[in-house]
Amino acid sequence: MWTVSSSASNSAVAGSSPASMSWSSFGSFTRIQLEALCPMGRMPEEWFWSPREVTTHIAWQVGHLAVAQYNLCLRRIRGRTAADESLISDAFIDLFKLGTNPSAAAASYPPPAEIRRVLDAVHRQSLAELAGRTDEELDVPVEVPHPAFKTKLDAVDYAPSHEYIHVGQVALLRRLMGRAPLR
Repeated sequence: MWTVSSSASNSAVAGSSPASMSWSSFGSFTRIQLEALCPMGRMPEEWFWSPREVTTHIAWQVGHLAVAQYNLCLRRIRGRTAADESLISDAFIDLFKLGTNPSAAAASYPPPAEIRRVLDAVHRQSLAELAGRTDEELDVPVEVPHPAFKTKLDAVDYAPSHEYIHVGQVALLRRLMGRAPLR
């Protein structure tokens, strides 16, 4: 059975499977890194800043992480429910889903506080729902095949790896803005 750690510094799902171990990292390290890289106190113009060479920004990266975590840890596990619309709306998903191209127009996006709210809400819901699942329950094929994973357990295991990619992109955007590296 998946369990949620009661540690304030590590609200992660812990267990004995490889997915559980990766999920533990997802619950603590990337959340800490993401908060350090894009705190809510950051100016909105920094959330929507893009380098000249390519259009991408922190707002899109963080919104995309919310959609990806929702899809990997909730939708692929149990499908979309009516209650999910208040967690993460179809409109939000359409803005940040796989295959979308970030727009330089900040007005095309929700404000940074809303993007962060959705990311945090999806993360909390993922932890809560996965806490009640066993590895055996999750070790079944996903309905829609994916090249990176074949089972629901593998989809959950893929979530932290995917987040690391985008946290790295946020870190690079910060550096391109002239910010000092985080240590």
